[in-house]
Amino acid sequence: MTPSVDIVIVTYNSGAHIGACLDSIAASEFAGRIHTVVVDNASSDDTITAVTAHPAAVQLIASASNRGFAAACNQGIRATSGDLVLLLNPDASLEPATLQRLVAYLTARPRVAIVGPRLVQDDGSLQRDISATGLVPSFRQALFEYTRLGRLCPQSPWYRDYFLVEFDRVSNRRVAMVQGACFLFRRVILRDIGLLDEGFFLYFEETDLCARAADRGWEIHYVGEAAARHIGSRSMQGGRPSARHFIASMYRFHRKHYGVAEAAALWAILMPYHGLRVLRLLVTAARTPPDMQCRADLRTASERFGAHWALLAAPRRPTVAAAAPEAG
Repeated sequence: MTPSVDIVIVTYNSGAHIGACLDSIAASEFAGRIHTVVVDNASSDDTITAVTAHPAAVQLIASASNRGFAAACNQGIRATSGDLVLLLNPDASLEPATLQRLVAYLTARPRVAIVGPRLVQDDGSLQRDISATGLVPSFRQALFEYTRLGRLCPQSPWYRDYFLVEFDRVSNRRVAMVQGACFLFRRVILRDIGLLDEGFFLYFEETDLCARAADRGWEIHYVGEAAARHIGSRSMQGGRPSARHFIASMYRFHRKHYGVAEAAALWAILMPYHGLRVLRLLVTAARTPPDMQCRADLRTASERFGAHWALLAAPRRPTVAAAAPEAG
Protein backbone atom coordinates (compact mmCIF):
# COMPACT_ATOMS: atom_id res chain seq x y z
CA MET A 1 0.00 0.00 0.00
CA THR A 2 1.09 3.56 -0.69
CA PRO A 3 1.96 5.23 2.65
CA SER A 4 0.17 8.39 3.72
CA VAL A 5 2.15 11.61 4.17
CA ASP A 6 1.54 14.43 6.61
CA ILE A 7 3.18 17.71 5.60
CA VAL A 8 3.92 20.04 8.50
CA ILE A 9 4.77 23.67 7.68
CA VAL A 10 5.76 26.14 10.40
CA THR A 11 5.15 29.79 9.53
CA TYR A 12 6.26 33.06 11.04
CA ASN A 13 5.55 36.20 9.00
CA SER A 14 5.61 34.01 5.90
CA GLY A 15 2.74 35.62 4.00
CA ALA A 16 4.90 36.37 0.96
CA HIS A 17 5.91 32.73 0.46
CA ILE A 18 3.33 30.35 1.90
CA GLY A 19 1.07 30.57 -1.17
CA ALA A 20 3.76 29.24 -3.52
CA CYS A 21 4.61 26.52 -1.02
CA LEU A 22 0.99 25.33 -0.87
CA ASP A 23 0.71 25.58 -4.67
CA SER A 24 3.63 23.17 -5.02
CA ILE A 25 1.96 20.65 -2.72
CA ALA A 26 -1.25 20.86 -4.74
CA ALA A 27 0.75 20.17 -7.92
CA SER A 28 2.55 17.15 -6.45
CA GLU A 29 2.50 13.94 -8.48
CA PHE A 30 2.41 11.79 -5.33
CA ALA A 31 -0.49 9.34 -5.64
CA GLY A 32 -1.02 8.68 -1.94
CA ARG A 33 -2.91 10.62 0.70
CA ILE A 34 -1.46 13.99 1.68
CA HIS A 35 -2.59 15.90 4.76
CA THR A 36 -1.13 19.39 5.15
CA VAL A 37 -0.88 21.19 8.48
CA VAL A 38 0.29 24.79 8.86
CA VAL A 39 1.37 25.78 12.37
CA ASP A 40 1.62 29.55 12.65
CA ASN A 41 3.93 30.95 15.33
CA ALA A 42 1.97 34.15 16.07
CA SER A 43 2.69 35.94 12.79
CA SER A 44 2.05 39.68 12.65
CA ASP A 45 1.66 39.83 8.86
CA ASP A 46 -1.00 38.33 6.58
CA THR A 47 0.23 34.71 6.83
CA ILE A 48 -2.98 33.35 8.34
CA THR A 49 -5.09 35.19 5.75
CA ALA A 50 -2.96 33.74 2.95
CA VAL A 51 -3.37 30.22 4.33
CA THR A 52 -7.13 30.41 4.88
CA ALA A 53 -7.67 32.00 1.46
CA HIS A 54 -5.71 29.31 -0.37
CA PRO A 55 -7.89 26.81 -2.26
CA ALA A 56 -5.92 23.81 -0.98
CA ALA A 57 -7.29 21.85 1.98
CA VAL A 58 -5.08 22.88 4.89
CA GLN A 59 -5.39 22.35 8.63
CA LEU A 60 -4.34 25.56 10.36
CA ILE A 61 -3.05 25.67 13.93
CA ALA A 62 -2.63 29.28 15.06
CA SER A 63 -0.42 29.60 18.14
CA ALA A 64 -0.88 32.51 20.51
CA SER A 65 2.88 32.89 20.96
CA ASN A 66 6.10 31.97 19.19
CA ARG A 67 7.57 29.01 21.11
CA GLY A 68 10.13 28.25 18.42
CA PHE A 69 10.45 26.10 15.34
CA ALA A 70 10.89 22.71 17.03
CA ALA A 71 7.93 23.22 19.35
CA ALA A 72 5.70 24.22 16.43
CA CYS A 73 6.84 21.20 14.39
CA ASN A 74 5.89 18.97 17.31
CA GLN A 75 2.47 20.60 17.46
CA GLY A 76 1.90 19.69 13.84
CA ILE A 77 3.26 16.17 14.27
CA ARG A 78 1.00 15.51 17.28
CA ALA A 79 -2.01 16.70 15.28
CA THR A 80 -1.43 14.10 12.55
CA SER A 81 -1.18 10.32 12.26
CA GLY A 82 0.14 9.48 8.78
CA ASP A 83 2.86 6.92 8.07
CA LEU A 84 5.40 9.52 6.96
CA VAL A 85 6.01 13.14 7.96
CA LEU A 86 7.45 15.82 5.69
CA LEU A 87 8.73 18.94 7.44
CA LEU A 88 8.70 21.75 4.89
CA ASN A 89 9.66 25.40 5.25
CA PRO A 90 7.13 27.93 3.93
CA ASP A 91 9.83 29.47 1.74
CA ALA A 92 10.42 26.11 0.07
CA SER A 93 8.44 24.51 -2.74
CA LEU A 94 8.38 20.97 -4.05
CA GLU A 95 9.07 19.98 -7.62
CA PRO A 96 6.11 17.91 -8.91
CA ALA A 97 7.97 14.58 -8.70
CA THR A 98 9.89 15.28 -5.47
CA LEU A 99 7.51 13.84 -2.89
CA GLN A 100 6.90 10.69 -4.93
CA ARG A 101 10.65 10.13 -5.31
CA LEU A 102 11.36 10.70 -1.63
CA VAL A 103 8.57 8.35 -0.54
CA ALA A 104 9.64 5.64 -3.00
CA TYR A 105 13.27 5.91 -1.90
CA LEU A 106 12.38 5.74 1.79
CA THR A 107 9.90 2.87 1.59
CA ALA A 108 12.31 0.74 -0.46
CA ARG A 109 14.98 0.92 2.28
CA PRO A 110 13.74 -0.33 5.67
CA ARG A 111 16.77 0.92 7.65
CA VAL A 112 16.57 4.45 6.27
CA ALA A 113 14.66 6.73 8.63
CA ILE A 114 15.17 10.21 7.16
CA VAL A 115 15.65 11.47 3.61
CA GLY A 116 16.20 14.95 2.22
CA PRO A 117 16.24 16.29 -1.36
CA ARG A 118 18.63 18.52 -3.25
CA LEU A 119 17.87 22.16 -2.42
CA VAL A 120 18.08 24.59 -5.31
CA GLN A 121 17.61 28.26 -6.11
CA ASP A 122 14.82 29.60 -8.33
CA ASP A 123 17.07 29.18 -11.38
CA GLY A 124 17.76 25.53 -10.53
CA SER A 125 21.32 26.07 -9.31
CA LEU A 126 22.42 24.50 -6.05
CA GLN A 127 21.49 26.43 -2.93
CA ARG A 128 24.41 28.15 -1.24
CA ASP A 129 23.58 26.50 2.09
CA ILE A 130 24.42 22.82 1.82
CA SER A 131 21.56 20.31 1.58
CA ALA A 132 23.36 17.60 3.57
CA THR A 133 26.60 16.95 5.43
CA GLY A 134 28.86 13.94 5.61
CA LEU A 135 29.75 14.35 9.28
CA VAL A 136 27.84 15.20 12.43
CA PRO A 137 28.95 18.61 13.79
CA SER A 138 31.85 18.20 16.21
CA PHE A 139 34.53 20.22 17.98
CA ARG A 140 37.07 19.94 15.15
CA GLN A 141 34.45 20.46 12.46
CA ALA A 142 33.26 23.65 14.16
CA LEU A 143 36.79 25.04 14.24
CA PHE A 144 37.19 24.42 10.52
CA GLU A 145 33.78 25.91 9.68
CA TYR A 146 33.71 28.98 11.93
CA THR A 147 37.35 30.09 11.69
CA ARG A 148 39.76 30.51 8.78
CA LEU A 149 41.02 26.95 9.21
CA GLY A 150 38.62 25.76 6.51
CA ARG A 151 40.09 28.20 3.98
CA LEU A 152 43.66 27.48 5.03
CA CYS A 153 43.24 23.70 5.02
CA PRO A 154 40.42 22.89 2.56
CA GLN A 155 41.65 19.31 2.15
CA SER A 156 41.22 18.52 5.82
CA PRO A 157 38.66 15.72 6.31
CA TRP A 158 36.91 17.90 8.92
CA TYR A 159 36.15 20.38 6.15
CA ARG A 160 36.07 18.24 2.99
CA ASP A 161 34.00 15.38 4.42
CA TYR A 162 31.62 17.61 6.36
CA PHE A 163 30.75 19.74 3.32
CA LEU A 164 30.93 16.76 0.92
CA VAL A 165 33.24 18.78 -1.30
CA GLU A 166 33.81 15.97 -3.81
CA PHE A 167 30.15 14.90 -4.01
CA ASP A 168 28.24 15.81 -7.19
CA ARG A 169 24.97 16.63 -5.33
CA VAL A 170 22.76 15.05 -7.98
CA SER A 171 23.35 11.46 -6.86
CA ASN A 172 21.94 9.62 -3.84
CA ARG A 173 24.04 8.66 -0.84
CA ARG A 174 24.08 8.01 2.89
CA VAL A 175 24.89 11.15 4.91
CA ALA A 176 25.13 12.29 8.51
CA MET A 177 22.32 14.84 8.31
CA VAL A 178 19.99 16.61 5.90
CA GLN A 179 18.81 20.21 6.08
CA GLY A 180 15.55 21.01 7.84
CA ALA A 181 14.07 23.10 5.02
CA CYS A 182 12.62 19.91 3.53
CA PHE A 183 13.00 16.39 4.87
CA LEU A 184 10.84 13.28 5.10
CA PHE A 185 10.92 10.72 7.90
CA ARG A 186 9.10 7.66 9.17
CA ARG A 187 6.69 8.39 12.02
CA VAL A 188 7.73 5.11 13.62
CA ILE A 189 11.17 6.50 14.51
CA LEU A 190 9.52 8.98 16.87
CA ARG A 191 8.54 6.06 19.12
CA ASP A 192 12.20 5.14 19.18
CA ILE A 193 13.89 8.53 19.62
CA GLY A 194 11.12 10.98 20.58
CA LEU A 195 9.99 14.19 18.92
CA LEU A 196 12.12 17.22 18.08
CA ASP A 197 13.97 18.72 21.04
CA GLU A 198 12.02 21.87 21.93
CA GLY A 199 15.07 23.29 23.68
CA PHE A 200 16.24 24.32 20.21
CA PHE A 201 14.29 27.50 19.49
CA LEU A 202 15.68 27.77 15.97
CA TYR A 203 18.45 25.87 14.10
CA PHE A 204 20.06 22.48 14.82
CA GLU A 205 16.77 20.76 15.62
CA GLU A 206 17.06 18.62 12.47
CA THR A 207 20.75 17.99 13.18
CA ASP A 208 19.85 16.72 16.63
CA LEU A 209 17.05 14.52 15.24
CA CYS A 210 19.39 12.98 12.66
CA ALA A 211 22.09 12.38 15.28
CA ARG A 212 19.63 10.69 17.64
CA ALA A 213 18.28 8.52 14.84
CA ALA A 214 21.81 7.47 13.81
CA ASP A 215 22.64 6.64 17.44
CA ARG A 216 19.72 4.18 17.40
CA GLY A 217 20.99 2.48 14.24
CA TRP A 218 18.82 4.26 11.66
CA GLU A 219 20.27 5.65 8.42
CA ILE A 220 19.92 9.15 6.94
CA HIS A 221 20.12 9.52 3.16
CA TYR A 222 20.39 12.39 0.72
CA VAL A 223 18.28 11.94 -2.42
CA GLY A 224 19.87 14.08 -5.11
CA GLU A 225 17.42 12.91 -7.78
CA ALA A 226 14.67 14.83 -5.97
CA ALA A 227 14.73 18.62 -5.72
CA ALA A 228 13.02 21.37 -3.76
CA ARG A 229 13.35 25.09 -4.34
CA HIS A 230 14.30 27.05 -1.23
CA ILE A 231 14.61 30.80 -0.80
CA GLY A 232 16.23 30.45 2.61
CA SER A 233 16.49 32.46 5.85
CA ARG A 234 12.84 33.51 5.91
CA SER A 235 10.89 30.64 7.37
CA MET A 236 11.08 31.88 10.95
CA GLN A 237 12.53 35.36 11.01
CA GLY A 238 10.74 37.10 8.17
CA GLY A 239 14.14 38.44 7.14
CA ARG A 240 17.77 38.12 8.23
CA PRO A 241 18.45 34.99 10.30
CA SER A 242 19.35 35.47 13.94
CA ALA A 243 22.99 34.87 14.86
CA ARG A 244 22.03 34.59 18.52
CA HIS A 245 19.59 31.76 17.87
CA PHE A 246 22.13 29.96 15.68
CA ILE A 247 25.02 30.26 18.14
CA ALA A 248 22.84 29.32 21.14
CA SER A 249 21.56 26.23 19.32
CA MET A 250 25.05 25.25 18.19
CA TYR A 251 26.33 25.21 21.76
CA ARG A 252 23.21 23.42 22.98
CA PHE A 253 23.90 20.69 20.42
CA HIS A 254 27.53 20.37 21.56
CA ARG A 255 26.56 20.26 25.26
CA LYS A 256 23.90 17.64 24.60
CA HIS A 257 26.00 15.30 22.45
CA TYR A 258 29.57 15.88 23.68
CA GLY A 259 29.28 17.36 27.16
CA VAL A 260 29.70 20.72 28.88
CA ALA A 261 33.51 20.60 28.86
CA GLU A 262 33.77 20.32 25.08
CA ALA A 263 31.17 23.05 24.53
CA ALA A 264 33.03 25.33 26.96
CA ALA A 265 36.35 24.65 25.21
CA LEU A 266 34.81 25.52 21.86
CA TRP A 267 33.36 28.74 23.29
CA ALA A 268 36.75 29.64 24.80
CA ILE A 269 38.31 29.49 21.32
CA LEU A 270 35.56 31.02 19.18
CA MET A 271 34.66 33.87 21.55
CA PRO A 272 38.12 35.56 21.44
CA TYR A 273 38.53 34.61 17.78
CA HIS A 274 35.48 36.64 16.77
CA GLY A 275 36.44 39.43 19.18
CA LEU A 276 39.89 39.76 17.66
CA ARG A 277 38.39 39.66 14.18
CA VAL A 278 36.09 42.56 15.07
CA LEU A 279 39.08 44.58 16.32
CA ARG A 280 41.11 43.82 13.20
CA LEU A 281 38.27 44.86 10.90
CA LEU A 282 37.69 48.05 12.90
CA VAL A 283 41.38 48.96 12.56
CA THR A 284 41.25 48.24 8.83
CA ALA A 285 38.12 50.38 8.43
CA ALA A 286 39.74 53.25 10.36
CA ARG A 287 42.81 53.28 8.11
CA THR A 288 41.06 53.08 4.76
CA PRO A 289 37.47 53.76 3.65
CA PRO A 290 35.70 50.41 4.18
CA ASP A 291 34.27 48.72 1.10
CA MET A 292 31.05 46.70 1.01
CA GLN A 293 32.86 43.43 1.75
CA CYS A 294 34.61 44.92 4.79
CA ARG A 295 31.29 46.22 6.13
CA ALA A 296 29.67 42.83 5.61
CA ASP A 297 32.56 41.01 7.31
CA LEU A 298 32.46 43.45 10.23
CA ARG A 299 28.71 43.00 10.64
CA THR A 300 29.03 39.21 10.62
CA ALA A 301 31.94 39.17 13.06
CA SER A 302 30.14 41.59 15.38
CA GLU A 303 26.98 39.48 15.34
CA ARG A 304 28.92 36.32 16.14
CA PHE A 305 30.92 37.98 18.90
CA GLY A 306 27.73 39.44 20.38
CA ALA A 307 26.01 36.06 20.23
CA HIS A 308 28.91 34.42 22.09
CA TRP A 309 28.92 37.18 24.70
CA ALA A 310 25.15 36.82 25.19
CA LEU A 311 25.61 33.17 26.19
CA LEU A 312 27.26 34.29 29.43
CA ALA A 313 23.97 35.74 30.66
CA ALA A 314 21.55 33.38 28.90
CA PRO A 315 19.73 30.87 31.11
CA ARG A 316 20.43 27.29 30.10
CA ARG A 317 17.41 25.44 28.80
CA PRO A 318 16.93 21.83 29.85
CA THR A 319 17.15 19.17 27.18
CA VAL A 320 13.61 18.35 26.03
CA ALA A 321 13.08 15.33 23.82
CA ALA A 322 9.46 14.24 23.82
CA ALA A 323 8.67 10.84 25.26
CA ALA A 324 7.84 8.08 22.85
CA PRO A 325 4.08 7.82 23.64
CA GLU A 326 3.61 11.44 22.58
CA ALA A 327 5.10 10.83 19.18
CA GLY A 328 1.78 9.66 17.73
